[in-house]
Amino acid sequence: MSENHAPQDVTFTQALLPVLFLSVLIVYGLILRPQFFDQPAFPLEIIFILAAAFTIGELLVLGYRSPEEFEALLQDQAKAA
Repeated sequence: MSENHAPQDVTFTQALLPVLFLSVLIVYGLILRPQFFDQPAFPLEIIFILAAAFTIGELLVLGYRSPEEFEALLQDQAKAA
């Protein structure tokens, strides 16, 4: 993977993936495990850390490499709203 390629535009589907991943983690970790599998629920902190790691990984795959680029992405999204 090249280090200097420009970040891709984020599509709606790509923006929705972290939200869906978080939702699946919450349903599995807080509802399904205790109710159906008789296992302890995941701590909420672990769920959020996993969701954040997934989101950061997705941003890295899309070409965002630095905190400045992450901040620019958030500012662009805020202007569009």
